[in-house]
Amino acid sequence: MRTPVDYGPEIESALRDVRDVLDPNATRWTAVRFLDGDPQLRERVAGRPGGATVVAARDALDERLGREEGLDLSLVLAGHRFARAGELAARAVPAHAGHRLGERFDRIATHRIAGPLLLFTVMYLVFRIVTDVSAPYVDWIDAVLTGTVGPWVAAGLGGIGLGGIWVEHLAVDGIVGGVGGMLAFVPVIAVLYVVLGLLEDSGYLARAAYLTDKAMGPWGCPARACSRWSSASAVTSRRCSPPG
Repeated sequence: MRTPVDYGPEIESALRDVRDVLDPNATRWTAVRFLDGDPQLRERVAGRPGGATVVAARDALDERLGREEGLDLSLVLAGHRFARAGELAARAVPAHAGHRLGERFDRIATHRIAGPLLLFTVMYLVFRIVTDVSAPYVDWIDAVLTGTVGPWVAAGLGGIGLGGIWVEHLAVDGIVGGVGGMLAFVPVIAVLYVVLGLLEDSGYLARAAYLTDKAMGPWGCPARACSRWSSASAVTSRRCSPPG
C-alpha cells in the first residue's frame, strides 16, 4: 500500500482543512497543490464557504515559515517530498562517495552567505568566458562586413552612378551595417548556450534557481520550478524533518 508523504502535524492539519472546504472527493494532492500556491485552486478555495479562513491560514503559515526558517511553504513541501524520495532511494541504492560529495557541494551552493558569493563568481566567469571567447569572432565579422563587404557595395554603387547619395548610405550603413550588427550577436549567443548547457548538466543552475527564487518571485519570475532539484539538499533536509 502506498504511504503518503508526512508533512508534519501543522501542514497535515492544513491539508485536512483544505479538503474539508473543497469537497469530500478532493484528493490529497489537490490540497497539496493549494498549499503549494496554485492560483486556480486558491481562487476555487476562496470561493467556497469558509474558504477565506483557509486561504488566510495558508498565507499566515507561509509567512511564518519564511520569517522563522527562511523558506516559503512551497519549498518546505518540496523539502519533505525530496526527503522522502531520498529515504526511498537510500533503501534501494547504497550510498557512495559521489552522493556524499554532492551533499557537501549543496551545503556550499545553497548557503546563505557562500551561496550568493559563489553565484556572483559563476556569473562573472560566465560573462568573462562569453565575452573573451566570442570577441575574436565578433571582430572578424565586423572586419569582413565593414572592411570588405561595405567597400565592395560602395564601389559597385559608385560604378553605376549611385555612389555618394542616399542609396549608398542605405546599402552600406543600413543593410550591411544592420546585418553586421545582428551577426555580431551570433558568436556571443553560441558561446553563451554552450556555457549554460555545461552549467545545466553540472546541476548548478538548479542550485542558483533555489537561491534566486525569493528575489525573482515578486517580479513574476519565480524559480520555484527549477529549485526542486533531483536530490534532497542539505538546506531542505535540515529544515524540513523527514517522515518518520
